[in-house]
Amino acid sequence: MPVVSARDPYLDNVKFLAMVLVVVGHFWTALRGEHLVASAYLLLYLFHMPVFVFLAGLTASTGTMTERRLRGLVTGIAVPYLLFQTAYEVAGSWLVGERELDLLAPPWLMWFLAALFVWRLTAPIWGRLRGGVGIAVGISLVGGLTSAADLALAQVLGLLPFFVLGLTLDRAHLHRLARPVLRVPATIVFGAAAVACWTVVPRIDLEWIYWRSSYDQLGVGLTEGALVRAGLLVVALVLSAAFLILVPRRRYWFTRLGERTMYAYLLHGFTVLTATTFGLFDRPVLTTLPGLVVLTVAAAGFACLLMSGPVRRAWQPVVEPDLDWLWRPEPAAASTERVPDYVEDLDAAGLDVRHGNPRDRIGAAIDLDHPRLLIR
Repeated sequence: MPVVSARDPYLDNVKFLAMVLVVVGHFWTALRGEHLVASAYLLLYLFHMPVFVFLAGLTASTGTMTERRLRGLVTGIAVPYLLFQTAYEVAGSWLVGERELDLLAPPWLMWFLAALFVWRLTAPIWGRLRGGVGIAVGISLVGGLTSAADLALAQVLGLLPFFVLGLTLDRAHLHRLARPVLRVPATIVFGAAAVACWTVVPRIDLEWIYWRSSYDQLGVGLTEGALVRAGLLVVALVLSAAFLILVPRRRYWFTRLGERTMYAYLLHGFTVLTATTFGLFDRPVLTTLPGLVVLTVAAAGFACLLMSGPVRRAWQPVVEPDLDWLWRPEPAAASTERVPDYVEDLDAAGLDVRHGNPRDRIGAAIDLDHPRLLIR
């Protein structure tokens, strides 16, 4: 069978645009006291991380936790998490003041890697459960009773339905969703959501959209909190679907950047933290519409820079560490395990990718937890 590149430009476009929104959202954070910024911020946070969590499920494997997949979890998620968790704590101590290093309680954006580790570790279980999405929704609603920060447990439970939904669907479902005929309704959905956010933002606690605070901390009981969270799950699902519909399906200049979103995710926080500490976001001009537009364009451009080839080459030893030396050689019997037939990101690591994806109901079993496979 001939070896060909099997990258899906649509998925790379989704990852690129979602990561740009992540960076833009963090640049807006210090300005969310302004009504205009707060409205846009609320709209953005209602769907952009649910999209990433969904993609994490879509590209995860539900197969048995083999040694190869265990290596993928350790070298592809756990080690970068420990390195950058420590780096952000050190940077925070230097810029803000003395902080206690807690490797189990991820600060700020590092929660996603901790949650990704837990989600992928449990993926084989979710892949075998009947009614997994419904069970995950129930866990999410009850999970609002806790604000546990260890391994981002609160976010793990709160956003779990999107990960399980990604496990349940495949790329064929995604491509059927991204049809041109649906773009007008999707645009209307976003327009209506923008108006709604402008209207409700003065009366809503933005902690709801971070999925990390307990119902008690938000001042509500279980019944009211579960109803609000259920509503947020529905809104996030609808907006995520609208976003996926609007993402272009063809290859563009930015498509290649969608292979490297993990670089932008892990690196941009140092700039945001430094700018916030030195008051660069406190300039009044940034609260005006022209100032906000300039800031947004700058944030998007910065995200593109962090996903560029030179940045990847410079930071690859840290973001994608090669730790083959850490592992003992696999037993001879294990050497017959097939190399993945299809993964979204393996060719970005310099590996050949063949036809066939079992998530599209074709092909053979694959390993989607390869050390190089992250949403990057």
